[in-house]
Amino acid sequence: MRSLTGLIAASVWVQGTCSWLPATTAAAVAQQSLQELLVHRTWDPAAHPKWLVFEVEGQLQIRPAQYDIAQHLLANPGAIMQLNMGEGKTRVILPMLALHWADGSRLVSGGVCLHAYA
Repeated sequence: MRSLTGLIAASVWVQGTCSWLPATTAAAVAQQSLQELLVHRTWDPAAHPKWLVFEVEGQLQIRPAQYDIAQHLLANPGAIMQLNMGEGKTRVILPMLALHWADGSRLVSGGVCLHAYA
């Protein structure tokens, strides 16, 4: 848990206003993050620890459908899928795939249209 707390503290620093939050606020953020880790998941955090950190840092939870899509794309290289708006293609699924493929020996990059963030 010590390393996870360090990751949470680093996340507070990066997402904050370039100054440390008061200790009570940082403790509340850490407590909330630890509670989110106890939520039932349909995927195995031990198999994908980077995804667990991604959830905490992104303040989100990977939905079962997003996990299924990522697993399909990982199992079928070159596969193409069409998804509706709001299903987490850019904010969740693309980062999940990038985190999986980023192993320290290859550079993972993705292209996103600017109007996707408008």
